[in-house]
Amino acid sequence: MKMNVYDCRTDDNCQAGCPKTPCCPQPCCPPICIPCQEYAMFHILDNAAASNTDLTLLPILISSGQVIAPVSGTEISLAQGHIFEISYQVTATGSTAGSFQVEPLINLVPEASHSTTAQLSEAGMSASVSAAFLISTLTAPGTFSLQYTGPNASSVTGAVVIRELA
Repeated sequence: MKMNVYDCRTDDNCQAGCPKTPCCPQPCCPPICIPCQEYAMFHILDNAAASNTDLTLLPILISSGQVIAPVSGTEISLAQGHIFEISYQVTATGSTAGSFQVEPLINLVPEASHSTTAQLSEAGMSASVSAAFLISTLTAPGTFSLQYTGPNASSVTGAVVIRELA
């Protein structure tokens, strides 16, 4: 089944007489629409990640790029004046046994309260961590990145989803 996602600001998908809008008011637009709030999704893909490595965040989907935007391959900017929900899931396959930690950095400062830890019981085993939290950029813009700490990993994969809540 093919699923289409529509943005009623630009596509001719609104029914006659309905305003062009990103909010897709029903019954004006199809049931699957771009939401009003900004959002972005990033793929985490690192081969042979060493300890204290900033994880690579590859953009998959970014609504406009004005509120949430990649700064580099490891850092995302968050515009001033918003509250964001950030959620991430990371799976690491260890080259050796040991525990690993994934820690968010907000404005390049480690946020231990949002970090996650998992145990790799032996070499070649995988483990996953996940977390979700809110951050505010109401008074100043911000940046977000993730750092991997632990035994060298043969691969680190996952996803980050950022949604503007207000």
